[in-house]
Amino acid sequence: MQLQALRAAGADVPDEKLGDAFCTICKAANLLESGSTDELGLGAKVDQLSTDVGAINAKVDKLSTDMAAINEKVDKLSAMMVGIKVWMENQVHRNMNGMSQMADHNLQPLMAEAGEHVGKYPTQPALFPATLGPLFSLNNAQLDELEEFYARKFTGNSMAARQSVFAAFIGAMSARP
Repeated sequence: MQLQALRAAGADVPDEKLGDAFCTICKAANLLESGSTDELGLGAKVDQLSTDVGAINAKVDKLSTDMAAINEKVDKLSAMMVGIKVWMENQVHRNMNGMSQMADHNLQPLMAEAGEHVGKYPTQPALFPATLGPLFSLNNAQLDELEEFYARKFTGNSMAARQSVFAAFIGAMSARP
């Protein structure tokens, strides 16, 4: 603001110091103050101001595009942070599941760490096995449903291998009979 006041008082302050928008306004004010009645000269001056305004609008459009890209990246980072937070909270449940040794020990369901169900728990026992007993009785259709819910694959050459991959995912690998 002090630079603008100095310029208004007649000091020689370069346009680069004041910024594009202020300089355009100053140019317009100077044109109006010059009192030129020459229509050709006035037309040229208006054209120059229009060009300056066009350049400013182009810069504003670029800033808008850049902001949209930044907002998109922020949204992706926010989604990643939710997944990381859920993964950290699931560690407690994995530890508890790792201590289960008997078929009737309750299992702690994990929240989905990725996909459309991030931060949500599966239904129990309809989707997630309630105890160790049903964990190693899961069939391919149930494992497929769990894959869909958790947005990850529980692959293996046999159903027992797939069950073991799921058991490792929930932290209950040491419970395999």
